[in-house]
Amino acid sequence: MILIVSANPLFREVILHAIAQMEANRMVLSPEAALERIDELKPEVIILDETIAEPGFEYLLSRARALQKTRVIVLNPLQNEVMLLDLRRTCFNEAGDLVKAIIDQNPFLAQEAPVSSL
Repeated sequence: MILIVSANPLFREVILHAIAQMEANRMVLSPEAALERIDELKPEVIILDETIAEPGFEYLLSRARALQKTRVIVLNPLQNEVMLLDLRRTCFNEAGDLVKAIIDQNPFLAQEAPVSSL
């Protein structure tokens, strides 16, 4: 499920229109409703409006971080910025694990990244 969170109705409609062709379930919530329901919904993707008034934005971001398999896309419509936060968690036993995690996200780095120990 894709969860869209914004206090701005126009922003919500623009995002819904942009992802209309996707097959995923979509839900649109106000910041207040999202704070109440984010733990039960456990969305795969959260599209979060960065212009949500504080402390709501920070609360939502910290709650999203607690969801281990959720990808958060932070959009700032005023500055035309996009930030992708992939919140998958892992444990590293050695430096090679860090390199592997980076390469898993961008396989093109595999040619450039020698594995070393700490």
